[in-house]
Amino acid sequence: IFPVLIVIFGLSLLADALRKPKKHRFAVNTGSKDEPKSKSSFRVDEDRFHCGLSFGEAERYIAVKELVYGDVQCSFGELVVDLSGCEKVAPGCAIEGSCSFGEVLLKVPSKFRVEPYGSTAFASIDFDGQPDAEPQGVIQLKTSVSFGEITVEYI
Repeated sequence: IFPVLIVIFGLSLLADALRKPKKHRFAVNTGSKDEPKSKSSFRVDEDRFHCGLSFGEAERYIAVKELVYGDVQCSFGELVVDLSGCEKVAPGCAIEGSCSFGEVLLKVPSKFRVEPYGSTAFASIDFDGQPDAEPQGVIQLKTSVSFGEITVEYI
């Protein structure tokens, strides 16, 4: 009886393969054949900003009078956040930077100093350049980086 069941099962698989389905059982939306669909979010309020990116590349310019808080999230992509439009930073200013399998470049005017803290797993936090000797403000950079890189570039 077991060999008969195997033959019936095999014939049912063959019949399913030869028959054209009327509708797809599932679909994957990748945007195009060559590159996956990018998801991006960006918002600037009076004293805070949010930048998010998945699967792509983006550059965001932040222009606020006094920066209080920022949120940067990147996964499987390259995100550039330019803070050169920030006139000053509030006391206790904080930016949360999250990066997984990607790269974040944070362009910071040299009049501000960035102090990073947080966690990294198979990742790095790098600095390019130096802040001014007497900075006008301090930005606390809370990082959560895994298999990626966050670079702070003083401009």
